[in-house]
Amino acid sequence: MALFHNLEPKRSIDFMSGARTSSGSPSVSYSNSLPSPHTALVAPLSKMQRALWFDYISAPESTMYNLTLKFKLDQESEEYDGSISAILRAIDFLTKRHGMLRSTFHNSSNPSQPPYFAEIDSRHAHPTTHIVSSSEQLKRAALRGFDLSVDGPIRWIVFTNVKSNELYAVAHHIAVDGSSMSQLSKEIITLLTHYKHQSAEMLAPTTTSNYGLYCLAQDSYTHQESYKKALHFWSSQIAGTLPMEWNSSMLRTNPARLTQTTSQLDHRVCSTWLSLTPQELKAWGNLYKTSWFRVATALIGLLCAKHSKHKFRTDQSLLVAFGARPEQSNDVLGHFANGMPIKIPISMLERSESAQLGGFVKEVSKNISAAKREEMFPYVDLVQHARRNGLNSEHRVSVTFSPKLASDICSLYPVEGVCDLFFCFLEEEDGGAILGLIYDPQLFTPDAIQTLREDFIQLIRFSLSPEDATQSLASFPGLSARQQFNGPPLHDVVAIDQCRVHALVQQQATLRPEQLALYSEELQMYMTYEELEMATNQAAHCLRACGSCKGEVVALHLSHGFDMIIWIYAAFKSGAAFTVVDPSYPPTRKSAIFELSKAKICVYDSKTAPSLQWAIDENLCSVFITTAGSDNTPIDRFPTHPLTDEGSTLDDLAYIIFTSGSTGLPKGVMVAHRQLSHFVSAARDCTPVGPSVRALQVLSFSFDAAVLEYAATLVYGGTLCFAEHRDALVGDYLADVVDANKINHLTATPSILATLPAAREMPTLRSICVGGEHCPEGVLNTWRQRVQLIHAYGPTETTVAVTLHRLPREIDPEEVADGVSPSSIMGKPLPNVKIYVCDTSRRILKNGKIGELHISGPQVSRGYIDREELNAEKFWINEHGERTYASGDRGRILPDGTVLLYGRINNREIKVRGYRLELGEIEKMITKADTQVRTVSVQANVTGDGLLAFVTPRTVDTEALRLALAKYAPRYMIPSEILAIDALPCTVNDKVDHARVQRDMADLRARASKLGTASLLTPNDTPLQSPSPPLSDISQLDLTDDLEWAAAKARIAEIWRQVLAAPGPILGGVKFFEAGGNSLLVLKLKAEIEGAFGVKVSFSDLFQNSTVDSQVGLVQSRRGSSGSPRTVRSHARPQRKAKTPPRQARPETPESDYDQLPDLRDDVQQSICSIWMEVLGYHGKLDAKSNFFELGGTSLQIPILHKALLREFPASNVSLVKVFQSATLAAQVELLGRFTESPRFSPRPAITPSAAVVSRSPRRPSSPAREQYAIVGMSGRFPGASTIPEFWDLLVHQRDGIQAIGGLEDAPLGPNEVLVQRRGLIKDVEHFDHEFWKMPKNYALRMDPQKRHFLNVALEALDDAGIELDPQGQNDVGIFVGSSENTFREYCATRSEDAFEMRHSHHMDTAVSATAAYYLNTFGPNVTLNTACSSALVALKLGMDALATGQTKVVCVGGCTIEYPLQGYITEPGKVLSTTGEVRPFDAASDGSVPGDAVCAVIIKRATDALADGDQIYAFVDGAAVGSDGHLDKPGITVPSPRGQAETIKRAMQQAHARPEQIAHVEVHGSGTRMGDALELEGLSIAYDQHLGRQAGQRPVSVGSNKGNFGNCEAASGLVSIIKAALSISNGVVPPLRKLETVGDHVDFMRLNLTPAREPLRLSRHDKVGVTSLGLGGSTAHVVLSAPPGNARRTKEWKQIRELHPTLLPCGPAN
Repeated sequence: MALFHNLEPKRSIDFMSGARTSSGSPSVSYSNSLPSPHTALVAPLSKMQRALWFDYISAPESTMYNLTLKFKLDQESEEYDGSISAILRAIDFLTKRHGMLRSTFHNSSNPSQPPYFAEIDSRHAHPTTHIVSSSEQLKRAALRGFDLSVDGPIRWIVFTNVKSNELYAVAHHIAVDGSSMSQLSKEIITLLTHYKHQSAEMLAPTTTSNYGLYCLAQDSYTHQESYKKALHFWSSQIAGTLPMEWNSSMLRTNPARLTQTTSQLDHRVCSTWLSLTPQELKAWGNLYKTSWFRVATALIGLLCAKHSKHKFRTDQSLLVAFGARPEQSNDVLGHFANGMPIKIPISMLERSESAQLGGFVKEVSKNISAAKREEMFPYVDLVQHARRNGLNSEHRVSVTFSPKLASDICSLYPVEGVCDLFFCFLEEEDGGAILGLIYDPQLFTPDAIQTLREDFIQLIRFSLSPEDATQSLASFPGLSARQQFNGPPLHDVVAIDQCRVHALVQQQATLRPEQLALYSEELQMYMTYEELEMATNQAAHCLRACGSCKGEVVALHLSHGFDMIIWIYAAFKSGAAFTVVDPSYPPTRKSAIFELSKAKICVYDSKTAPSLQWAIDENLCSVFITTAGSDNTPIDRFPTHPLTDEGSTLDDLAYIIFTSGSTGLPKGVMVAHRQLSHFVSAARDCTPVGPSVRALQVLSFSFDAAVLEYAATLVYGGTLCFAEHRDALVGDYLADVVDANKINHLTATPSILATLPAAREMPTLRSICVGGEHCPEGVLNTWRQRVQLIHAYGPTETTVAVTLHRLPREIDPEEVADGVSPSSIMGKPLPNVKIYVCDTSRRILKNGKIGELHISGPQVSRGYIDREELNAEKFWINEHGERTYASGDRGRILPDGTVLLYGRINNREIKVRGYRLELGEIEKMITKADTQVRTVSVQANVTGDGLLAFVTPRTVDTEALRLALAKYAPRYMIPSEILAIDALPCTVNDKVDHARVQRDMADLRARASKLGTASLLTPNDTPLQSPSPPLSDISQLDLTDDLEWAAAKARIAEIWRQVLAAPGPILGGVKFFEAGGNSLLVLKLKAEIEGAFGVKVSFSDLFQNSTVDSQVGLVQSRRGSSGSPRTVRSHARPQRKAKTPPRQARPETPESDYDQLPDLRDDVQQSICSIWMEVLGYHGKLDAKSNFFELGGTSLQIPILHKALLREFPASNVSLVKVFQSATLAAQVELLGRFTESPRFSPRPAITPSAAVVSRSPRRPSSPAREQYAIVGMSGRFPGASTIPEFWDLLVHQRDGIQAIGGLEDAPLGPNEVLVQRRGLIKDVEHFDHEFWKMPKNYALRMDPQKRHFLNVALEALDDAGIELDPQGQNDVGIFVGSSENTFREYCATRSEDAFEMRHSHHMDTAVSATAAYYLNTFGPNVTLNTACSSALVALKLGMDALATGQTKVVCVGGCTIEYPLQGYITEPGKVLSTTGEVRPFDAASDGSVPGDAVCAVIIKRATDALADGDQIYAFVDGAAVGSDGHLDKPGITVPSPRGQAETIKRAMQQAHARPEQIAHVEVHGSGTRMGDALELEGLSIAYDQHLGRQAGQRPVSVGSNKGNFGNCEAASGLVSIIKAALSISNGVVPPLRKLETVGDHVDFMRLNLTPAREPLRLSRHDKVGVTSLGLGGSTAHVVLSAPPGNARRTKEWKQIRELHPTLLPCGPAN
């Protein structure tokens, strides 16, 4: 094709731009003047205008939205009149014709009303016109912003010359768009032609419509059904898209994405790229059967994709300008253009390797076609919707097409805009087009733009021929790199088999080492891919040292969490396979798994150790522990480099998954690496996981569907997230975890998905994979409309799944018409997998026939371990010679290959909650558990989420049977109901007729109920007999009363019975799961308990309090009952009230108390008995059966008991829950006694991976806390520093702000007293600009200087934060001030002339905060408080609370101390005040403090608001706490309590979600007194070590104090420390102490694991800083600060914004 041979531009595109600083133009601001009195029409701005209005009012001086139309007029032309008089005449005519040209724009005085424009009556309208004769004058007139409230939106400039005149119409884009400028060009030419030739066409004096009518019509549109339809479409255009992030090669070294300030308003540059002829454009469009503009838009999308960072499985969107002009407004000037996002389907590159350019263009064209139908929808509404729903609202590339102008004497200068790249097509007069690119030179270099141009021209030429339209997208230069999975092509089975999962994960560690691999928001832990790779390598070396190699099996008996992932991949790397042994399995099942798998190595952790010992054959297994505290070799001694491969092959075993088996033993399915790799490869096109995608590990690792979660996620570079309580992942808790971890994808069984509350927003959740059992149609239809729902099907024997069907969001009418249920549609087989339908003779049937589904292909597993007969039955060679698995599932295949599933052929094999169960296996377990059972039939219950068992004879003790069955079967295999009856229906062969049992279940249940034989009682227990009170009364029970306690217990027992459908009463000590409960039934239990008692309980509460007794205690704690804590006891024993005495030496216990414990170790039993007696206040006899709760203990005392036991047995690391569950003395001796000697090991040496494996892997993140607050402004007056820069400079250079001062020379001194003439003083303390504040001088003279200076610093801090107060409006700012007492009152030289005020001056003195609120005109809450030195931090905490509760949006926090008279002080040695006049915290020479004055303020916002507002942030406040320290730990009221302080620090750290290892520095109170410093640092160490679990060996925390620089600034001191800490974070360094020569012996820094800040301390972006303040008398406060994101961190210098002119307001002795 001979087109596009010359793409060089015929002319340049430019815009009116230049450096404003050199233009000499006066600055423009928005005055918001009132409309003209001659206003003819007022209308709200259109939604399109409002989007521009927000940008305009933030920078009215900007010219980024100036749209300029230029006419080059020949004065001697024969076609038109180009004279100045004709031009002015035309301007006047057009101003009267078009209302928009004579309009002004205004903010409404009512904040609830939108901004509006006011159209001036045409008789009083006067255009703004400049006649200039020099280029400099032209530039000055053109390069200016608009005051739209005064000047209107258009400025006319006539540039005169000898033979020609140039006319410039400079308009703000808010008033006109490109099509309006085209219309304006035609009208000007028409007028000038008419003036030359009177016979020419003349315009009407008014237009047929006006823009105000359009605005009203648009507002009406937003209430119509079509608006909702359009919103649905536009949401689809941004769903699954993310903002573009440019490749670093495109950007400048330090790209500046700054706020719009006058220094950068001209930072847009235009580059003219190419010209296209009409013939070229037409041919281009015809080639792709669409318009050329759509082809160009698609290619621009590809261009941007090539040069931006790839976000896996996400698309991008471009803003495309649509005309959106109604037909009736064709001759109206206004802003109709609507830039809306069009999805560019970049993910086609990953979804299909054969995706073609033609198909790509077609998708873009289809999107634009649909968009044209919905072009009226306002962009601003879409942005608001996107932000509310977590969708992409940021678009950095725009494409527009401006229609041709009236003549070639016209030129259009496009707007600069705010996009990074703005592609502008201008239509030429001949129908061709010119393309120009407007870009931000602060981001891109000219070379980068030239590269873009060259690549775009290459794309154009590459798209020209019909052959190229069928080219694969991946073949385009630079786009093939977007294939993130460098695995094999899906059609190449051999290539797939060469890839092993752990090698692909290792590849991710190489490609993106810093990407998060594992994460848990609840546990505040994470691991990067690099860290995961290192940890798995060390663990693999450890396994190899234990003998792991090819052919071995490693048993993983681990808690659900990061460790499981580490050891799975470690097993792979060592050459071994793994099998998961669920810790919840009973010992007999664990033993069976060990025996069948022939595992020689077992990995377990401290949580799972107690349940493992009884299941292991000591002669077969080597057990090594993955927790700290062992004397064995730590895993850190193993290298981090990969193991050497020792001959492993792709047919090696990868894992064994155990499922239910009909023989009574589990079946072990063996899956090789070849099969696993194929599944993971095939799943990549169906599961939306990849880099930047977060997937939640919902399922148990013993469930094969978990492979889809952990293997696919990590192979494709996603982040795998974990919940703290996996067993509780249902309902609201699951939704909470999704929100907290920002989950994008999860895999769930239908039972779990059905509990996920559809009413919850969960904005980040984009896709759900559901499978494992039949999914109800209602569940599918609910979720398919909200997310991408993937329906999975596949037996364990064929490696996880063989179909992954992406359901369309809308139900296909054809499916409904054909009678096909969506729940039966499984989709088409994965690549290379084949599914056949066979009859009972295993003959393959034609599509459409119903039969058994048989599966062949590379995912068919090895088969069952040691089950040759079963392998021969289930695995066979079909007529095509393919190894095939007979699934046992009934289904058919549609003509297009879609698989439909109709359930199981054998109804004795079912699926419950995702688990495949052989009912025959469970029946054999029942007969094994109780020899009295003669016949048994197990069935699915009516709801399908549990099991029901009928047994004979009726004398069978069903509860004893249940307890016995728990020894053999996992929880999910234990029937929730066991009913004993006299006989079961049988067949003619005298075997149980299970089909009849299933059919007659209702009758059989009725017979069992009538016989009354079913029960949940153990033989020796007595059931609860207390009557259940009416439901309406139960929430009013006083749980401290015995009878009402019993009534509550009976009510909860009845709730259990109903939830479990149990036929008999429930005992208080039976655990919910042992009674037949499951995680789904916990949902019902939670709802019933909350409804009955009017309390809120969480899922984790019910999991941890799993008996009736403990749940009564839980209700009591939630109800907050007064009186003594209720005891949990047996009715057979007398009640003892529990007491909690102060911690003292343990009482001596007579030997006779332990006579009944001959089989327990003496040291362990003695310690535990002593602890029990202390906690309970009990001194009677104890025996092995003694029960903590029966002796008067409560659930509230369990934490006390837990801590005491940990102190006594630190190596046990036993959990709180374990202590709670081990209620008897014998159980606790057994629980803790095993840690007094080594656990059982096999003869092979055991190796214990220390905490290093686990602790090096799950790091605590430095991500922001859930509720953070941002410090966005600050100011202050300090001793030796009057501004923030001076303050910082003084700290950095370790200067002393304390100075000499006279006074008290004649004061009498006592024997030991000394006069110290030094103090921390504020400069110019008596100067104040009362005229600025419009304050009478006499009133100012009487005002406390604390108030005067706080007014100034509060205003400066607000200025520093960029917050401008409205003197006439209601400023939503809260003011919280910690202030010292007003001591100025008695020293004031001027008194009030009002006798009443003078007499009652103490009562008439307004608070500091109230005074500030009045003069600053703020309407938020104001509070002034005094808690001594902690005042300012307490004020900060109250301010944070006000923000959190929505009382205000901005808070000003202040601290004030100015003490009168201004003089030295008298003290004596050993007192609080220093005799040397120098404060030296922690120094051997320290002898006390020095008074100091300070007044300071900081501005805080909620962090989310600050980030959204684009504020520059000094630091985040992650958490704060205040408290008192009582009297228990103190010899006097003035002495601080370390434990009281530690409690406050603990609560602040918990609120901040911070761990001790994250704290780099703490700015302590540091008063400089020896005792005060020692006690304060002791409290800090107690908080970190005892309350927060700081581990030995962690880096010591730096501590510092600013008292040495400024003295003790009393009420302001806490805020002085906050300002120092915030500046340290902002500058990345903590200044050292002013002076520390020799550390005093009163502070043992080594023991406390602290270190004094002798040198400047560099901070990383992850480090946090603490601040402590201690108020005299016991008011404590602690705050935790952290760094904001890099792009929000403070970069500009602090400066005093306002020029004040203070005058001297002298103070003297009072009259």
